[in-house]
Amino acid sequence: MFFAFTSLRSKILVSYLAFVTLLFLIIWLSFSFYQKREQMALTINELNALRSLFLQATRQEKHFYAYDLTDTAFYGSEQCSSLTEYNQLVTSLTNRTASLTQSEDAYRLAINTSLTVLNHSWNEYAKLFNATVNLCLKRGFKDYGQEGKMRDYAHALERTSINKVQLLTLRRYEKDYIIRKDTLYAFHFFCLLQSLQSQYSRDAQVVGLLKHYGESFRNLTLIDAELGLTPLLGKRGKILMMTQQLEKDLDTLIIKAELEAKRIRHELTISFLLIMGGAFVLCIILSFLFSYSITRPVNLLTQQVDQIAASRFESISSPLPVRSKDEVGTLTDHINQMLSQIQLHLEEVQASSELLTQQNGELHQYNQRLTVSELQLRQLNAVKDRFFAIISHDLRGPLVSLQNFMQLYEEDYTLFSVEELQLMKRRSITSINQMINLLDNLLSWALMQIDHIRYVPGKIDLSEVLNKNHELVMQSLEVKKIRFRLVTEDSIKLWADYNMVDFILRNLLSNAIKFTHPEGEVIIKVMADETTANITICDTGIGMDDHMLAKIMSSQDFPIDPVSTLGTLKEKGTGLGLIICQDFVRRNGGVLTFDSAPGKGTTATLKLNRYVKKRVSE
Repeated sequence: MFFAFTSLRSKILVSYLAFVTLLFLIIWLSFSFYQKREQMALTINELNALRSLFLQATRQEKHFYAYDLTDTAFYGSEQCSSLTEYNQLVTSLTNRTASLTQSEDAYRLAINTSLTVLNHSWNEYAKLFNATVNLCLKRGFKDYGQEGKMRDYAHALERTSINKVQLLTLRRYEKDYIIRKDTLYAFHFFCLLQSLQSQYSRDAQVVGLLKHYGESFRNLTLIDAELGLTPLLGKRGKILMMTQQLEKDLDTLIIKAELEAKRIRHELTISFLLIMGGAFVLCIILSFLFSYSITRPVNLLTQQVDQIAASRFESISSPLPVRSKDEVGTLTDHINQMLSQIQLHLEEVQASSELLTQQNGELHQYNQRLTVSELQLRQLNAVKDRFFAIISHDLRGPLVSLQNFMQLYEEDYTLFSVEELQLMKRRSITSINQMINLLDNLLSWALMQIDHIRYVPGKIDLSEVLNKNHELVMQSLEVKKIRFRLVTEDSIKLWADYNMVDFILRNLLSNAIKFTHPEGEVIIKVMADETTANITICDTGIGMDDHMLAKIMSSQDFPIDPVSTLGTLKEKGTGLGLIICQDFVRRNGGVLTFDSAPGKGTTATLKLNRYVKKRVSE
C-alpha cells in the first residue's frame, strides 16, 4: 500500500498518523515518570529555598554589623529591622527544615539524617548570634553602654583641673583604639592613665574619675576582645566560621540530593528507553521511507534550480526533466515556463544594462571634467581678487604717498626741515624696498603657477648665500636695532637651485626681522651631517599660536587666503612668501618646519641636501 501512493498529500498524512500514535504512547509512558521526577525536583527546590533563606539571614547579620551597630536608635530601643528580619528568617528556616525532614522525599533521597543535623546547627548559630547581639548592647555606642559611661567620665574630667592637653591625648588614644581596633593604642592609653593618676594623686576627684574612666575603657576592650577586634576573631569569627560551615554543609546536602535524584531519574529513563526502543526503531524506518519518497524528487529539482541560479541563468538551454506525476511534477512544469520567461527578460535586461553602463561612463567623465573646471575657475577668480587687492592697496598706496611727498617737495621744499627730509627719505626707501619685495614675490609666484621657474640644481656655497642675505637685511637690522648672530661652517656645500635657496633664506630672514621687536635678536645656526644640512633661523619675536602654524604650513596651489600679518613696526607683506618658499623647498627635495609659541618667538628649520660627488656623477 505504501508504494501505491502517488501524491505527496497521502504520504504526509500517513507519516503524520504514525508519529501521532508514537506521541500518545510516549505521553502515556512518561506520565508516571514525570510524577516522580516532579516530587524530587520540589524537594531539591525546597533545599535551594532553605539555602536562600540562610543567605538572607547572613545578609541581615552583615547589615546589622555594618549599619545597626552604629545607629544610636538600636541601643535606645534594643531592636532593629535587621534583628527582626533575622529572627523571622531563622524561625522559618528551622520550621521548614523540620517539615522537610519528615517528608517521604527526604527518605527517598536519603537526606533525612543530614537535615536533622542541619536543623540543630541552625539553632546553635542563632544562639551564638543572639549572644553576640547582647554583647554589642553591653558594649554600647556613643552615649550608650560602656562607651557611653566612658564618655560621661571623660566629660566629667574635662570640668576638673586636669591638664587639657594630657586629657586630649588620652582621649585621642581612646578614639584611635575605637576606630582602628589596635591594642597598641589601648596600651598607650593605660600608660598615660597611670601617669595621670600619679600626677594628680592629691586630687581625689580627678583620681576617682580617672579610675572610673579607665575601668570603663578596660571593660570596653574586654568586650571588644570577646566580640573580636576583627571579623575573624572572637564570637564574630566563630559566627563567620559557623556560617561558612553551614553553607558548605547545605551545598553538600543539595549536591547529594541532586546526585540521588539523578540516579533515580537515570533508572527511570533506562526503563522508559527500553520500552520505547522498539517503537522508535519502527518509526525511524518508516520516517526514512516516507522522507526518501517525499524528498527525493524535491532534492533533484532543487539541485537543478540551484545550478541554473549559480550560473546566473546562463545555463538555461533545455527544460527540466519531469520525473513524477505528483505535485513535484506539476511544479517542474511551472518552473520550466518561468525559466523561459526569465531567459527572455534577462536578454532584454542585459542589452539595457550594457547601454546604461556606457552612458554612465560618459556622464561620469563629463562630471569629472566639469568639477575640475569649476574648481579651477573658483581658484582663478580668488587669485584675480587677491592680485587686484595687492595692486590697488599694497602697490598703489605707497606710490600715491611718494607722489604726494614729491609734489609738495617740488612746490616748496623749504616747508620741510632737515630732520623731516631724513625721515621721509628713510620711509621712501622702506616703501620702495617693500614694493620691490612685493613685485618679486608676485612675479615668482606667478611664474611658479605657470611652471616657468626651472629647477636648475648645482653646487652652492651656503656661507656665501647667508652672508649675501645678511648684507641685504643689514639696514632693517639697524633700523630695529636687532642683534644678529650667524653660526655656521665655511665648508658646507649644498646641491640645490641657487636662486630658490637664495629666495627661501631671504624670505625666512626677512620674516624673522619683521616679527622681532626692536632690540631683539635673530640667530642663524647651521648644522650638517654627511648628507643633509639643517639651517635654523631663530627669533625672539611675537611668535605664533597653533592655528596660525597650521595655516602657514598648509600647502595650496592657489593662495585663496594667504597668511599676511603686520610686523612689529607695522611692516606689511603679501602673504605669498611662505607659499613660494614651501614650493621651492619641495622642488629641492627639502623640508621646512616651524616651531613657535605666542610671545616666545619662532624657530624655522630648513633641511636641504648637501653636495656630494656621488650625486654629481649620477
